[in-house]
Amino acid sequence: MIALSIGIVFLIVFIVYVLMMQSINADMTMSASDKFGRGSFSDFKREFQKVEWSYSKAHKYSLFCDGSYPETQLHAGIVMFNGVGMTLNTFDNLRKSIFIYRFLKLNPEKEVRFNDIVKSK
Repeated sequence: MIALSIGIVFLIVFIVYVLMMQSINADMTMSASDKFGRGSFSDFKREFQKVEWSYSKAHKYSLFCDGSYPETQLHAGIVMFNGVGMTLNTFDNLRKSIFIYRFLKLNPEKEVRFNDIVKSK
């Protein structure tokens, strides 16, 4: 009986966490862009591959597009391509974070100073 109660409490906490993370992701994206929409991880990957990304160690796990910051960025929960924000469900958002982490590990030569990214606009 106690194990069932612990399981129910864990499930409730997990559901609240998932809803909270989804809300934060959507809020960050909507506050950064006038246009936004829902997308899947495959939509994210398709758009991601169209961009020449760079990053700065000052913004760990964030990617920016030379010449079009802030219209194209992956930063602080914001997913934006060409001025259009993309909200992802919580599980696709987790997959996106893992994808970006792997991209950064495999592409250390893409590092630039953040000020250079902003000035290139």
